[in-house]
Amino acid sequence: MRIAYTVMNLWPAIKAQTIPARHQITSREQQVMRALADGLTLRDCADCLGIAERTVAFHLANLQSKLHAGNRAAVVQRACCLGL
Repeated sequence: MRIAYTVMNLWPAIKAQTIPARHQITSREQQVMRALADGLTLRDCADCLGIAERTVAFHLANLQSKLHAGNRAAVVQRACCLGL
């Protein structure tokens, strides 16, 4: 019982490390994904992260490919389903 409880406490940390690695999502792509999930536009996301709007669009395109999502909303939905 004690082992199961310990594993349950560790699961969020393990999940946070393994799922992005499984989909090969970079830390910058994760930042873009979080900003988009907060409802920011590409321009607002770029301003928030201190990068160009075109760079945000590039990361979004990579996320769409990696998560097999057709658009920005699908990226956020898929990320939420996966626990990203």
